[in-house]
Amino acid sequence: MTSRLRYLLSLYLFWVFVFISFRWAFLVYNSHEFSLLSVGEILTINLLGLRMDLSMAGYFVLIPGLLTGIFALLKKDPLAFFLHSLQYLFLVISSVIMVADLELYVHWGYRMDATPLLYIRPEGIGSVQPHVMGILLIVFMIFLSGTIFLYRKFIGNILVQTESSSKKSWTIFAFTILLFIPIRSGFGIAPLNSGFVYFHPTKSFANHAGINVTWHFLRSLLYSDALHYSEKLAENEEARNELKNLVQPSAASVQMVQMNQPNILFIILEGISAKVIGPLNGDSRFAPRLSELSTEGILFDSLYASGDRTDKGIVSLLSGYPAQPRTSIVKYPAKTRQLPNWPQKMSSMGYHTSFVYGGDARFANMESYLVQSGFKNITQDENFPESLPRSKWGVHDEHLFEQLLTEIDTARQPFFKVTLTLSSHEPFDVPFGKLPVGAGLEELYLNSCRYTDSVLGNFLSAAKKRSWWKDTWIVITSDHGHKFPGGQEAMHPERFRIPMLWLGGAVTHPPTVIRKAGSQTDIVNTILSQLGGFDADFSFSKNILYDGAPRFAVYAYNNGLGYVGGGNAYTFDLDSKSYFLFKGVTPTEKDPAKLYLQALFLDYNSR
Repeated sequence: MTSRLRYLLSLYLFWVFVFISFRWAFLVYNSHEFSLLSVGEILTINLLGLRMDLSMAGYFVLIPGLLTGIFALLKKDPLAFFLHSLQYLFLVISSVIMVADLELYVHWGYRMDATPLLYIRPEGIGSVQPHVMGILLIVFMIFLSGTIFLYRKFIGNILVQTESSSKKSWTIFAFTILLFIPIRSGFGIAPLNSGFVYFHPTKSFANHAGINVTWHFLRSLLYSDALHYSEKLAENEEARNELKNLVQPSAASVQMVQMNQPNILFIILEGISAKVIGPLNGDSRFAPRLSELSTEGILFDSLYASGDRTDKGIVSLLSGYPAQPRTSIVKYPAKTRQLPNWPQKMSSMGYHTSFVYGGDARFANMESYLVQSGFKNITQDENFPESLPRSKWGVHDEHLFEQLLTEIDTARQPFFKVTLTLSSHEPFDVPFGKLPVGAGLEELYLNSCRYTDSVLGNFLSAAKKRSWWKDTWIVITSDHGHKFPGGQEAMHPERFRIPMLWLGGAVTHPPTVIRKAGSQTDIVNTILSQLGGFDADFSFSKNILYDGAPRFAVYAYNNGLGYVGGGNAYTFDLDSKSYFLFKGVTPTEKDPAKLYLQALFLDYNSR
């Protein structure tokens, strides 16, 4: 065997070893979930994951294989330095992806793809606590230095200068061509995808652990700018008809708010879950003011966020448009420009529109969307005095609500004013509470909920004393749910359940609880129906209060869709083409989740 061929074979095995090591680092870092796995599950994870390791190793050896074969035809071989440099580069890239994935999975509950690239700004990086950043840096240095040492000691010195030979060249080319077998993971029609390693019907961690994160990230990066969904889950016409059945135009069956153009204050709370609201079967210790206020107004107990990030939630709330798996429409101004917009609708009804946020609205391309939505005025971080104390994301929520109160006191009526909080976002550094050194993420999150709840309660107490209170309808909800408290996995329905509370002098109906399942996307037409203006342009938004409306909600996680309704709760994963059942029965024939998702794909592709 020539030194070149030995080098390629050794390099291939080296990369397989590196990726297996990365998998075990992931398992150990997520020690709690790892401890819940059986020996059989751990063995299955590694056996299935080996398929992706073999594939990714094939990709990293493909270029060296082609170049080595070409240079075997030359009398002089200048290739060694380039190949060694290329492998060092691959090791740096893979180590960065592996280390970033370790911490991202703790927060997001799915393996790293191209999504975080949307959030690479100082605020996003600052969300990681300093001691965690230090740990990750140490892990990165250990893996990078360790793998480079192994490469130099056992692989690098194999490649030596040899005489040219066409026979040797064709042998190397044959080996390189054979790499396409592990790259595709066999001879089947379908190429390898992340779903190949899914095997567990209930434990998503067991499925995620088998994914080669380098393969997963690079593939996602390759398709991250794709503006088209190619999946076909149902017949197009059937999907469109089902959407019409699920979202029926209707007026409110019960009038709960005065109709003579009440002011509307729409408060969007950052990541506040229903799990901290007492009347929603949550722990009221972490949102005592909201829990108490919930008995004073109209409370919706089965509302679900459409997505899992703020940029997705904003579009769902203000355009009634569902979150999408794998991407976020807010990344594409050409598409968001064609969405229906609630602020524009309110402007056409004579309202004065504005948006108030304590952070940088340019983050995740939100400012572009907000401007296109029709807000006449946007208040953000740069509009607050520089002397105010700030978190990583912007001014603390107490200053946001002070600004909001000032603006409303001088606002032209009727107004439609939207505000978004930020203090309950990682890293949860709020000027509230005394937590022990080294407090865990759950403790920090719950403390931030208590802080936002406290300053929101103070704002509402002050608002009740204002003259505009009697003519104002206040809607309080969240942009998305949260894994805490409880630490549910990324696709779990309880991770998406959020509060919605109606307060204010314009709410004429006695306090009550609405026990009808609905989504963020339904809020716009539920509110417009109270004003006598249900708008069919919001084609994914139904009126929750209409007695004849189907009681369901859908939500998108990273690579699939969840459905809650009719006593059922399940998710459908796009990679594995499999269901995960949480309650009720798994669909066997006409699946509303698939039909809904197909209708969304059709609409998204057409914009």
